[in-house]
Amino acid sequence: DYIDHSRCQVVLNGGVLGGYELPFFVSHLPFGAEIHNVDPLGHDPLTDYVRPWLAADSHRIIEHKVALEEYAGEVELPFDGSGEVSLYMKLAMPQLPTQAFPCLTLDQLVAEQGFERLDLIKLDLEGADGKTLTKSVETIQRFRPQLAISIYHFTNDFWLIPRFLFRVCQDYTFHVEVYSFERWETILYAIPKEIRRND
Repeated sequence: DYIDHSRCQVVLNGGVLGGYELPFFVSHLPFGAEIHNVDPLGHDPLTDYVRPWLAADSHRIIEHKVALEEYAGEVELPFDGSGEVSLYMKLAMPQLPTQAFPCLTLDQLVAEQGFERLDLIKLDLEGADGKTLTKSVETIQRFRPQLAISIYHFTNDFWLIPRFLFRVCQDYTFHVEVYSFERWETILYAIPKEIRRND
């Protein structure tokens, strides 16, 4: 609702699962845009509906099979049959078996991949969004990307994530939209003030 997609030549898409956002990205981003999909399971859980969009070859879609975290190493997370890897499930249902996944900070991923620009960060990390953001400050301040961040997984994310980004994102405007009948799918948008949408 608030993103200027015409300016999004490079996107970091944190949390992919079935990939339902990818057709939207492919149809709204500039031709040839790069989409960096970051997920512990990579593209493995993508639905049959989404896969042809990746094969269309209108964009450069890069798979990063790694979890985003506040540290580098490994993270133990539950992994269900649908392909969901979730900190939220780990805390809500501690009896679930876990699996070790490699993890990096967002700042490390961006540095290791040699990003020269980053125009949009979208995070839907099943509860790890707040922790990941604590190690994204260098990236946000260097590139001043537009942000679309899930803030609904834990109740305190509704105020902790915005409060953190208010400090980090100087000269940004902030917007919240709810895309569900309950608290689910609540997104915080942070847009640099130098970006003016042509509505």
